[in-house]
Amino acid sequence: MVKNILLKLFLWYIKNLAKLQLRKTKPLIIGITGSSGKTSVLNAIEAVLKALPNKKISVSHKANSELGLPLHILGITTQDFSIAAWSKIAFKAIWQLLVNWQPVDIYVAEMGVDSPFAPKNMSYLLSFLKPQIGIFLNAEAVHSEAFDSLVKEIDQNKKKQAVVHAIAQEKGKLITSLPKNGFAILNRDDSEVSVFSNKTKAQVLFFGQKNKEDEGAFLINWQTSFEGTKFIFKQDLKEFSLNFPQHVLPEQFGLSLAAVFNLAKILGITQKEAVSALEKNLVNPPGRSSLFQGKNNSYILDSTYNASVKPMEMLLELLDKLQAKRKIAVLGDMREMGDEAKQAHLQIAKKASQIADLIILIGPLMKEYALPYLEQLNGKPPVYWFSNAHKAADFLLPKIQPNDCALVKASQNTLLLEIAVEKLLANPEDEKYLCRRGKYWNLQRQKLLNQ
Repeated sequence: MVKNILLKLFLWYIKNLAKLQLRKTKPLIIGITGSSGKTSVLNAIEAVLKALPNKKISVSHKANSELGLPLHILGITTQDFSIAAWSKIAFKAIWQLLVNWQPVDIYVAEMGVDSPFAPKNMSYLLSFLKPQIGIFLNAEAVHSEAFDSLVKEIDQNKKKQAVVHAIAQEKGKLITSLPKNGFAILNRDDSEVSVFSNKTKAQVLFFGQKNKEDEGAFLINWQTSFEGTKFIFKQDLKEFSLNFPQHVLPEQFGLSLAAVFNLAKILGITQKEAVSALEKNLVNPPGRSSLFQGKNNSYILDSTYNASVKPMEMLLELLDKLQAKRKIAVLGDMREMGDEAKQAHLQIAKKASQIADLIILIGPLMKEYALPYLEQLNGKPPVYWFSNAHKAADFLLPKIQPNDCALVKASQNTLLLEIAVEKLLANPEDEKYLCRRGKYWNLQRQKLLNQ
């Protein structure tokens, strides 16, 4: 009780100091929301904004929450969020407000929503952030547990639709909050998102693959192989391509880039400048569709940072595109799915069975929901379940063959499937390019050895 009161006061204090900091710098604020792909878009925006060398840019890397965003605005970084640390953070915050006068022309904020209730909802974030440009990527049943209580449907399909609708309505507050002279960039292919074109005062630009006659930027083709990826777009009746040699990227990545081309247009960056900036500056973050050489001349497609249904389906489709001898799916739980967990894992099991030559499952949710379906297929494809990534990798290692490609993907919560990638890497030096590096994560991975 006392802790909750103190937390509310602390958040109120930090939030209002962040508001004052933004009043000092008066940046153009770009807000990004959606159920998946936010970090990829954030990184792509940072890359394309390098075409504006005279602008001071700030990007909210790893800060997307009710506390992370205000602290980032104030220029405070901390790993300690205990009650004991609050007084220290509070002092730093007021000090930063007094001394930090560094100019910021454009502030790019990833706006995460985990609940319909404050302080983890969009309304709370909008109480201190007032974006002039809003990007709404998609709406899915991700981080949906807090939304389940809003839905009374019993039928699972109807319940999932209702939960997704509730999530979209909360995230969509970003779009309805935009000013008349602002811009909304919306996913034309997602009906829960595109409907906000009728609910905003801002000018609307679309992105996606369908309805290419709408104003916006659209992905019209996607080609990928072990040699690299090529995306072809259409914007303002003009087709152009974007090439990433030696990067194996999913179709979803191209859709995210289409949203970024809309932003470039708004900011006066030409197509040519945007393409050049992206090809030169964009770096794919660790654990997001990174290709490595595996042991025994195999390939490892590392997507271990996180997982939800649509991105996992996209990565399985990417695996299907690659010309590998065998396609191996190493899949872990998708967490924070709430009542949609069973349907989500069953959906992925069905997709994987159509693509993979060998399936390895990790985690209790995969065991409960995916394994029974796959086992009834009588070994077509073969499927194995393990309690942790150490055991899964030890099983797979002697079985990996030349030109096999193993996709490794799961939620980040406690599974740490980068363990499997580490063990399968041909070159141990590549470990530094994996996600979740450092002493803390090394300790967490070590703990799994005893499970």
